[in-house]
Parts: sequence; C-alpha cells; structure tokens
Amino acid sequence: MSIMNDITVTCPSCEEQITVTLAESVNADRRPDLRQEIIEGTFQVVACSGCGTEFMLDPVLNYLDMERGQWFSVQPAQRLGDWMAVEDEASATMAGGAGHLTMTNCWHFLKAPASWCLKKLIRYVAPRTETAK
Repeated sequence: MSIMNDITVTCPSCEEQITVTLAESVNADRRPDLRQEIIEGTFQVVACSGCGTEFMLDPVLNYLDMERGQWFSVQPAQRLGDWMAVEDEASATMAGGAGHLTMTNCWHFLKAPASWCLKKLIRYVAPRTETAK
C-alpha cells in the first residue's frame, strides 16, 4: 500500500505555510499513477496557494514495485553523512520481508534541483521505451 500523509511546508518563495500531501511509501503495483508521476517528473510537485510557485517536496520514501522486483529507499541529503547507517536500516527493512528485491539508495542533494533524485529513479522505474521519450 502507498502511504500518504498531510504535512505543513513553507513555500520557498513567499514563505507561506501550506498543507500538502507527502508520500512516505509508494506501491507502484497498487498506484501506477504515482509511478507515472515519477516518470513524468511531476511526483510531489506542489503549487503554493499564496504565490503560485511550484516546487518539489523533499523525497523521503520507499518505492516498491513487486512486478518489476524493485525496492528503492529515497533519502534526503541531510542523511548523506550517515549513509552507512541508512543503508543498514534499509537492509534490515528488506530482511524483514522484502529481501528478494533489489535495493538501491538514491540520495537527494540539496545543491542539486529537488528533482535530481527522482529523475535518477526513473532509470530504474521506467522501461527503456518510456525513458527514451
């Protein structure tokens, strides 16, 4: 199942507080629309209700696609310094029930556009024919 939660974030442009829905877990088998949003680059892109600025939410989530045998842990740059501990956490999660899947850590770097990590994820999520478009 995909897990979505409403959170309050600050618009990076006007600093207005807005409520958005953040994905904590994506199950592509049950929510192919979310997989398609990742491929299209629109996943977790929100518009500020105050100024209209569009921005991408910082991704912190697990992506699961049983049909393709894929499991990805997408983490923010703040955890990059602890990558070994994060990888151990992810491995422990996999050992708890998803150990037969491929696990890849995909880091989101603050100095790069917010879409960097999700665009890297497209390489694994989309078939070659879709990424060639």
